[in-house]
Amino acid sequence: MTFLPIVSRELAVAARRKATHWTRFLFALAGILISAWILAMLSGSFPQEAAKVLFGVMSGMMTLYCSLAGIRFTADCLSVERREGTLGLLFLTNLRGHDVILGKLVASSVDAFYGVLAIVPVLALPLLMGGVTFGEFGRMSLVAMDTLFFSLSAGMLISAIARSPQSAAWGTLLLLLAVAVGMPLLDSHFFHSSGTTGIGIPWGFILSPAFAFAAGFDTLYSRYPWHFWGALGSMQAMAWIWLALAAMILPRTWQDRPSGGAAEGLRSRVLNWLRGTGAGSVGFRRGLLDRNAYFWLSSRQRWRLWMPWLVLVLLACIWVWGWHEFKEDWLNPGIYFTTGIVLNLLFRIWFSAETCRQLAEDHHSGALELLLSTPLTVNEIITGQFLSLRRMFAWPLAVSFIVQLLLFRATLKEVDYGSERMAWICCWSGMLLMTAFDLVALFWVSLWRGVTSRHPNRAASNSVALVFLPSWGVVLMVTMMMVVGNSGGGDGWQTVMALWFLSGLITNSVLCVWAQTKLQQEFRSAAQRRFEPPKGLMELFTEK
Repeated sequence: MTFLPIVSRELAVAARRKATHWTRFLFALAGILISAWILAMLSGSFPQEAAKVLFGVMSGMMTLYCSLAGIRFTADCLSVERREGTLGLLFLTNLRGHDVILGKLVASSVDAFYGVLAIVPVLALPLLMGGVTFGEFGRMSLVAMDTLFFSLSAGMLISAIARSPQSAAWGTLLLLLAVAVGMPLLDSHFFHSSGTTGIGIPWGFILSPAFAFAAGFDTLYSRYPWHFWGALGSMQAMAWIWLALAAMILPRTWQDRPSGGAAEGLRSRVLNWLRGTGAGSVGFRRGLLDRNAYFWLSSRQRWRLWMPWLVLVLLACIWVWGWHEFKEDWLNPGIYFTTGIVLNLLFRIWFSAETCRQLAEDHHSGALELLLSTPLTVNEIITGQFLSLRRMFAWPLAVSFIVQLLLFRATLKEVDYGSERMAWICCWSGMLLMTAFDLVALFWVSLWRGVTSRHPNRAASNSVALVFLPSWGVVLMVTMMMVVGNSGGGDGWQTVMALWFLSGLITNSVLCVWAQTKLQQEFRSAAQRRFEPPKGLMELFTEK
């Protein structure tokens, strides 16, 4: 028998896929453009200083991407097989748990690995400018690869347990946050071991990619080299532990268990409580069904209605904790605006994911094709999905908007003079207006991606990329041109803001028209294409 047969097969398949080659090209192109923009912004600086800034920004962005890669690439790779009932077929052969785990890991993450590998040569550009040592370059490359493996392994472990794509994605995110953020916070707050010296390694930080990233620079590495190697080795060991746990869990979780027992009874009671039972729940669902059949289908689980409120309460608790911890230093325009960015980004991504969720699941299971054989029309399906989203997000978004207006007002109270005050007014107004426009575009684009995609999480990420990337790409290019040409002067930010807002508005309008046209003309034909390979980001506008 071939050693790791699934790995060998998936590597051969990936080598023939066009998406593999496009991924490397696009990642390298993005790295070159961002590097060129940073160098243009620092055109008046010394080459060594510009190289340090470029290296720090690029390596930080690469580490952040690697930290979140498990949510997109591996969080749903096993749970989707369990939902389809095909996972058990693998265990009818002589494959073991580790064969399936490593095979799925390679199959799901080869694009992420090639993307990071394409960025590494771009990361070496500051070496030619000076200011960055070869040791720093090598250590940051190791941090990126180690963090990628760490994140992908976390996704594999959660995917071996979870069933739905949303629970897999959220579970992976929570696991990564608990290990990489929660442990350092506990360590700093309760034990204060971050002040250790010598070769002692602060225990709460050893699984944090941010700590390994900071410890890799020469300023810290020259004093505490074991902090870097300890963090790198700990993340590597934890990743292998997660994979070993997934390999042990998977053969025991793919089967349907007979009902009965105390644990099963507790699970049933929890599920009934979350879904809602009794006469009130029956009346609630009957009301949904009377309004719109698809509204009933996508809104039956009443617990989803409370999730945005729980997230808002959690964010409020974090904000109050920061206020209590840092006192008056927390109350400044930078924190206010960062809070607004976090709220808007979170709700936009969540809104896109919920828009895709039901349609993608129905498309993948074949239920959408069956629905279209009934008298239910395409417009009724779209209306039902809109009603479901409005029921879930209308009031939380209104509260979020009111909170941001209060933060906007607090910002203006902190800033009392000319150009800076006008800059904050433009930033806040542009962010709030663009959030509203983005939500409209995300609704239509995510509907279409939900119909054409087999994976809800990837459909949402592709939709967000389509809406966000064009306007920010324009900002990068215009800013670079202005800096290189020494145009715009001190008021250049006004030109950048205007172009960002205008390009975002044009992008959203074009995407809305494109997605609505696709939905009206090709909804039924797309619902029947269940077994076609998923299309990448470059192929979205060339679908026939």
